[in-house]
Amino acid sequence: MTRDSLLLRVKDKKDEQAWEEFALIYEPFLRALLRKQSIPSSECDDISQEVMMKLYQNIEKYQKQNGAKFRTWLVTVLKNTMFSHLKKRKATQNRDERWAEEKIRQLESNELEEDYETEWQQKICDLAFENIKKKFSGRAIDVFTQTLEEIPVETICKNLELKRDSVYRLRGRVKKALTKEVNFLREQLE
Repeated sequence: MTRDSLLLRVKDKKDEQAWEEFALIYEPFLRALLRKQSIPSSECDDISQEVMMKLYQNIEKYQKQNGAKFRTWLVTVLKNTMFSHLKKRKATQNRDERWAEEKIRQLESNELEEDYETEWQQKICDLAFENIKKKFSGRAIDVFTQTLEEIPVETICKNLELKRDSVYRLRGRVKKALTKEVNFLREQLE
């Protein structure tokens, strides 16, 4: 039996002592009840904390009506919380199973090696580009970057106020230095 005076006191959220007493009584009770339902102990803690949070947030809504006991309301909150928790867990397990199946398929089809190779090539190129940036004026790097963005040569000429042959020359210098740096990094890192 819940003491009516404690229930009245916990409705006042400023009464911390009442909440401590309430938690001391009901948290272990909830965990024991959950363990009886074969809920793993790690999840018992999560669910009981969630129930306690819901009780704290909604206790002022509880009223003794038609002889309904507090435990009836508590069991309803517990059941709804367990249902939501288990539903989320099942969705997570399904998602994890789908993810694991996809990873197994990728491993069987050599996608990992392909992904590795693509990522590694990108990393080498990025490192090489960062290393050579210091060797060139801003215009040369701008020309090369805009070329990579597939901006037409005429537009690059207009944007940077350069002649067509200057654009080709600058792009070629950066490309040559980048190729040399990529080869150097491959030799050093592979």
